[in-house]
Amino acid sequence: MFVLNDRPGFSAAEGTRLRVRNAAQKLGYRRSGLARALSTGRIYTVGVVLRMDDSHLYSVYAKDVLAAMARACRSAGLRLTFIPFPAEGGLMVDEVVDHRVDGLVLVSHYADEFARLVYASRFPTVSFGSGYAERLVGMDQCGGVREATRYLIDLGHQRIVHVSGGHPGSRAFEERRAGYLAGMETAGLVPHCYSFTEARASMQLAPQERPTAFVTYNDDIAWQLTVTARELGLRVPEDLSIIGFDNNVLAETAVPPLTTVENPLDAQAEGALKVLQCLWQGKEPPAMAPLATRLIHRQSTAAPPGLLSPLKDPTQ
Repeated sequence: MFVLNDRPGFSAAEGTRLRVRNAAQKLGYRRSGLARALSTGRIYTVGVVLRMDDSHLYSVYAKDVLAAMARACRSAGLRLTFIPFPAEGGLMVDEVVDHRVDGLVLVSHYADEFARLVYASRFPTVSFGSGYAERLVGMDQCGGVREATRYLIDLGHQRIVHVSGGHPGSRAFEERRAGYLAGMETAGLVPHCYSFTEARASMQLAPQERPTAFVTYNDDIAWQLTVTARELGLRVPEDLSIIGFDNNVLAETAVPPLTTVENPLDAQAEGALKVLQCLWQGKEPPAMAPLATRLIHRQSTAAPPGLLSPLKDPTQ
């Protein structure tokens, strides 16, 4: 039983564990979830809190995070419960810290006061990706965007714009912008940070005045820019290079497919569960270094068309 229940502290040779599991499988043995919960005081369920609004809950990113958490939970023998955080009204801490889950994963949470209260309750909690966090499992967002910017510079681009997204002041917003600024500063180039509306306006400038490349906050914005470019009669990447962030289905199916920074969601999900498992054992988990990103090269980037005039501000 200790082998089948993966009892902490119980040691057995791997060969012994394999024989026990094979025998249980042949006999059709299934563990009783109720008995397991009664014996351990846990229900082996993780609650994943995601903001519920059109820009987040139904985004590709949110679905990908839930899928990554589901895979990690399944591998660890845990169940997942989705806890939506309403855009209006929010949640009461007692609604989530009520013993229907053993721990919480707060995903890119923008309700900092709620997150502070959850952490103050001492309920096992970890933050995923961004947001207020006493314990955070995230990736090197600054480094990822800096690499993307450096790649464009190496291709010969000088008039490179960062197209912002997300929530101003959030960790993701600040770190991704900081990566772009660092890349431009290192090369001695003048940075330009635009909203999507400003980026669209800049694409309508004369060829010698418009940007030759965009580094965007995420793949959704990058995908929208490729659509806008086609509407304006611009070719990607011949007239304009575009880089996204996340490496999701939008990057793969865009026309052309997007060069993008890969967001290691599976590694973050596994890291979040490791933090919770430490907390369940009464241990404070060590701080986790940001996970590495990598640049995925596709067809949305190329050398610039060779027009090197200073970039004109589209708002002037």
